[in-house]
Amino acid sequence: MTCEHAKISIDTDIAGKMDPYVAFSIVDDKTKKVIWTKQTKAHMGGHQTPKWNEKIDIPITDKNHSVNFSVFEKDTFTDDFLGSGSFKPSEF
Repeated sequence: MTCEHAKISIDTDIAGKMDPYVAFSIVDDKTKKVIWTKQTKAHMGGHQTPKWNEKIDIPITDKNHSVNFSVFEKDTFTDDFLGSGSFKPSEF
């Protein structure tokens, strides 16, 4: 899968432009154990229209597992949460 770009409707950076990135994970529905994680590089200065164009290889062992993703804004001390979602590979 390719993580291409986003349109972010909020601005959490008071001074300067946001540096967003996406964190992915797969959690086993039965055990609730995280079985895979990956994240894009932060798009430095990407602000509200970041473009990553990063290929993400998702290890599919069960097409019914949910792939979760969250968008964060990279900060010096604590990254800001911007939003999240999920999808199942069986939906594609």
